[in-house]
This record gives sequence, structure tokens and C-alpha cells, in this order.
Amino acid sequence: MNNSIAIHQLFVGDKAVLANFFKSELSALTHCLWQRRSVASNEDPTGKRGA
Repeated sequence: MNNSIAIHQLFVGDKAVLANFFKSELSALTHCLWQRRSVASNEDPTGKRGA
């Protein structure tokens, strides 16, 4: 999505479009964080994984 469009919508006051934009951004960010978290938890803290 074009950020300038979202910013323009913010000033226009189109709350629905703005809410959708943040919802999609948040879900993408949350998904990314959960993926990184699951990868980190699967790693052996001793560093002997796969030995």
C-alpha cells in the first residue's frame, strides 16, 4: 500500500480506510514478531543444536 495515500486519508478523515491500513500493518507486524519468537524459542540456548 502507498503510504502517502494512507497519510492523505488521515488528513481527509476517512477513518475506515485508516483503520484498515493500521489493521493490516499490525497483523503483518504481529505475524512477523510471532515468527521470530517461535524461531528464537526453537533455538538451543547452549548453542549445541544439531550437534
